Amino acid sequence: MTKFPKPANEKDRIRALHQYAILDSLHEDEFDRITELAALICDTPISLVSLIDDERQWFKSVVGLDITETSRELSFCQYTIMETGIFEVSDATLDVRFMDCEMVINAPGIIFYAAYPLIDPQGYALGTLVVCDHRPRKLSVKQKRGLKLLTDEVTALIIQRREKEELKHFEKIFMLSDDLICINNAEGAFTKVNPAFKKLLGWDAEFLLSTSVFDLIHPDDLCDTRNKIGQLATGERTTTYTHRFRTSDNQYKTIQWTITPEVSTGNRFAIGRDISIVVHQREELEIAKLQAEQANIAKSEFLANMSHEIRTPLNGVIGFTDLVLKTDMNAIQQQYLSIVNQSANSLLEIINDILDFSKIEAGKLEMDIGKYDIYEMARQATEIVTYPIQEKGLKMILNIPEDLPMFIWTDAVRMKQILVNLLGNAAKFTEKGTIELKIIVLALTAGEALLRIGVKDTGIGISHDMQEKIFEAFAQEDASITKKYGGTGLGLTISNRLLALMGSYLQLKSVAGSGSFFYFDVNFKTEDGDAAPERPQRRKEGASVNSPTSEILILIAEDNPINMLLTKTVLKRIVPGATLVGAANGKEALNYCQTRFPDLILMDIQMPDMNGYEATTRIRALEGNSHIPIIAVTASSLESDNKRCLDAGMDDVITKPFVEETIAAAIDKWIFHT
Repeated sequence: MTKFPKPANEKDRIRALHQYAILDSLHEDEFDRITELAALICDTPISLVSLIDDERQWFKSVVGLDITETSRELSFCQYTIMETGIFEVSDATLDVRFMDCEMVINAPGIIFYAAYPLIDPQGYALGTLVVCDHRPRKLSVKQKRGLKLLTDEVTALIIQRREKEELKHFEKIFMLSDDLICINNAEGAFTKVNPAFKKLLGWDAEFLLSTSVFDLIHPDDLCDTRNKIGQLATGERTTTYTHRFRTSDNQYKTIQWTITPEVSTGNRFAIGRDISIVVHQREELEIAKLQAEQANIAKSEFLANMSHEIRTPLNGVIGFTDLVLKTDMNAIQQQYLSIVNQSANSLLEIINDILDFSKIEAGKLEMDIGKYDIYEMARQATEIVTYPIQEKGLKMILNIPEDLPMFIWTDAVRMKQILVNLLGNAAKFTEKGTIELKIIVLALTAGEALLRIGVKDTGIGISHDMQEKIFEAFAQEDASITKKYGGTGLGLTISNRLLALMGSYLQLKSVAGSGSFFYFDVNFKTEDGDAAPERPQRRKEGASVNSPTSEILILIAEDNPINMLLTKTVLKRIVPGATLVGAANGKEALNYCQTRFPDLILMDIQMPDMNGYEATTRIRALEGNSHIPIIAVTASSLESDNKRCLDAGMDDVITKPFVEETIAAAIDKWIFHT
């Protein structure tokens, strides 16, 4: 006998057979009656219901044999399941497929075989209904018809058997489930409910079966519930919704329902789950989130106000010490005032660090991407830290490769902030040797470059076990470093957070006592170009502009007397012949503009009676066809406040504390247009 054949869908067929859970099941009279009837109709001594498993055929019901299974390889039925109709062998001793079969040669001596496949609704041949004889013969047409009808009955029995088992399982689920399971009619009346209604809501079945579901829904949820259920009438197969459902003690639980209709009866089958705890937790989370946001806003407002209040007196300290340092002094006076000026600028750096960190934590810091000259950016960053490097006698190296593209797309302000942080740290922690700003091209394609930018120093280095901690907020290698070198410990954290917005992060190579190399890799959009145009040379400190100034009228709106004095002093040095008019608040500035328009207004923002925003808006309303340059001079460093200044109609923003060069650049730009 040849190796048994297999249907093309064999794996799925075996899986389907196992899903009916009939293999190795107990004796059932319904199947025995069919096999007995098949033997009578076909006048055969043997009849059986055979189910074909992977390696065997198992008999659910047998007439005329004392066995319950055989190997699949010995079976006739393996051929039957390859067919869709009857498979008949009149004389097995003459059929090359079966003449050597043990079941033909020896007991039970099968000579005649006829069977139909048991094909389920999905088209899988699960087994066969068989009749056999010990002599050659053929079935009549009527016998074949009778055997076919009985085959259909066996298939139906197998399907019904599974449905009954599933119904038993459903009944168990229905009774034991913690979810609400029910059936409602088209009017909303309960027709069947499971015990979970009593356990969860306190209602017994007797009460519910005489009550409409709509009587137990919270009044505020009724309309939405009716609309959702109404969707089922439009052909929706299921609908899901949530409402509050009344309990027996007149409380409410939040129930999430999934409902499907039975079109023939109009009934609705529904499963409901109590999500009251989830909803409560969600509400608590929303409250906690709101409170956290409010606390964050309060913190941001506090820091902004603190910054404003500190920057205002710092403006006087930094501004006047800057002016005094430009006068003739002896060496001791120069030294003392330099220390005052440096200390004030250090305090300003700390304030800026804390504000930046707060904005990053709150997620309010955004990148302002533009096209910038990377060579100029690197030069400016090194210039900012030139003084402390020169003071220590350190060597500054700017290492830029020849194949570096001229322009990159980045946020220049934030990129310079990162570089200055790294260079400043290197200068702070290096007593001798060199500091190197290094740019390496890791990959270069048309319009893109992967750059490694880093700062290398010969300073104190960082021990291996502290190299992770160094990136944490307010962290330095040990407390003595803060005492010796100062700083907040926020610089690296801020730099790392800024790099995260660029899709990168800080990396470190360092050996304690041998220096450090902080670096990051960023993929930039790039563009080649010629060298950047020559920048205008900075005016010599204290020198006035090279333009006539006797006819210039500048209005200064400032409520702080020290800052008013500082601004006038700086302006007298820059434009000696100009007329300077002071206004103690926005209202005085507006009143002055109602009589005469100045050539320039320097406008403080936070002033009594009328702030700078309102004053600017009302001055703009007076102008007609003219336009007065109005420059905000504010102690706020927040980008949102700067934008508000521009939205109010101001032309530019100067942040306090300022120095003489800042005001001079504004005069050049807005009066002399240079």
